[in-house]
Amino acid sequence: KSLSAPDLWKERSLQSLCISLRQGEGSNLDVDEVRIVRGIGLDHWCAKDDCGIAIGRVGKLRGPLAICVSALLETNLEMAEPLRVIVGIAEMKTTDLQEALVTVEKKCLSFEVQAVVNDSLSMKPGPCGHLEIELTSALDPKIMPERFVPISKQEEAEKRQSGELHLHTLGPAALAPLETALKDIEMTEKILQGE
Repeated sequence: KSLSAPDLWKERSLQSLCISLRQGEGSNLDVDEVRIVRGIGLDHWCAKDDCGIAIGRVGKLRGPLAICVSALLETNLEMAEPLRVIVGIAEMKTTDLQEALVTVEKKCLSFEVQAVVNDSLSMKPGPCGHLEIELTSALDPKIMPERFVPISKQEEAEKRQSGELHLHTLGPAALAPLETALKDIEMTEKILQGE
């Protein structure tokens, strides 16, 4: 949602920032993180490619729960890949994640980012910025059990009549208005398809 990190904004070698929840190996960095680039004006940031949304699986998260801020740094060599280093960590309470997973409504959270000192940047230990994020569950019909995915009233009536549907919907989809839950599914599918 927003980021304030003036010292990072001033770093000349900084190409972009990547913001993600701490995860184990094998994550898909294309959808599991938000890429942030410098905007016009001191400490103004914007999402790269206008995509300020990241989607990941809870099973990939590793404790202690935290938001990682990584930097992609330009190197001195031509044709070399940017160097990726972690520059900040914001600790997150497990209860914040739990509360966000039980609804499709967005939960706004605010964090102070603590610097991770490394040789690549001239950062001092201590607070290096402020981060605000919105967290919510993403309904993905490909991986969620059928009872956790909303269906239209017409589909529900047809399935009940044919005997396919015996139980009521559970989880975040049961608490949200049908239109909101269906929009969430549509957005999740578009992001995972790379649209």
